[in-house]
Amino acid sequence: MKLLISLILSLLVAWLLGAIFLTSPTVCQWNEKLGLPLPVSGTSKQVRDENWNHFKYGDFGLEASDAIKAFSAEAKVLIFGDSYIEADMVKPDERVQTNLSAKGIPCVGIGISGNSCVEYNHLMGIYNKLIPNVTTNIILIADISDILPPKGVTDFNTLKPAYPFRKIEGKLGELSYRLRLMAFRNIIKKGRTTWHNGLDILGNHWCASEILNEASDDTSHYEEYWQTMLKALTAQAPDGRLIIVYAPIVPSILDNAISTANPDSELIKRFVKVCEEYDNNGRVNIVDVSPRLCKYTSETNQFPRGFFNTQPGKGHLNGVGHKILAEAIAEALAQ
Repeated sequence: MKLLISLILSLLVAWLLGAIFLTSPTVCQWNEKLGLPLPVSGTSKQVRDENWNHFKYGDFGLEASDAIKAFSAEAKVLIFGDSYIEADMVKPDERVQTNLSAKGIPCVGIGISGNSCVEYNHLMGIYNKLIPNVTTNIILIADISDILPPKGVTDFNTLKPAYPFRKIEGKLGELSYRLRLMAFRNIIKKGRTTWHNGLDILGNHWCASEILNEASDDTSHYEEYWQTMLKALTAQAPDGRLIIVYAPIVPSILDNAISTANPDSELIKRFVKVCEEYDNNGRVNIVDVSPRLCKYTSETNQFPRGFFNTQPGKGHLNGVGHKILAEAIAEALAQ
């Protein structure tokens, strides 16, 4: 009996610690109208991995304030991105889309963690039709992998998007979310199978990916892929124009010193050249914000990314980083 009581108390303490200090799951369900697995409107997410934040979801998978803005016919600009645009680790009023709206540029963020240009191509076609009065599309590239072709694939138009959402299935999954039992995930993750098709012991599993996001090792086909990619993306844009914002992980700490080196600089140069060759009518505008990010660190000795509970210079953009992004985008839109 004593052993049983000790076990129950230990589990209770573990649950309590997890419920306080660990990130809660995202509750998703299939949206028939959009044909996407999306976070359920009205649910929220406790964020602890980077910063401490409380993130609320509104209609169609959007952050609550973005959803209100989108369907009040106010939004003019849609910015597509991965977790950098979802930005559940920063407060809603600190995100790039809120900064742009404050500058008189009504903007909504379509951010889904893990996405790349494959998904952006798909999402642009959906959200440009869903949200009224959109005039401009922007894509944020935070990592070079966002623009690289998946292994074994050269035709951009044949790719099926993969959505790495956490999905809650059935009553057991719903109960585990409500009681925050997923707080155990870092403690008992050894008991879970692979995230692609695994069902864990709490009834939560991931939506299976339809493609592998691992980039092709054959770099000789990159230019051909990028040309096809740009053609597809600009065709989705409401005015045929596209702004691509590049925000690499710079500056960083290397050998105990602040470094502005970008290991992907040669690849991004190749991509920019393809964009310039493709862009014969002002259809593609590349905005590289790395000089602004590096300048901020040089002047303040602080980083535009990372939070109080992350390593210096690592992690997602913080409030300052989002403000820098907004300033660069606002200048690009004014041109």
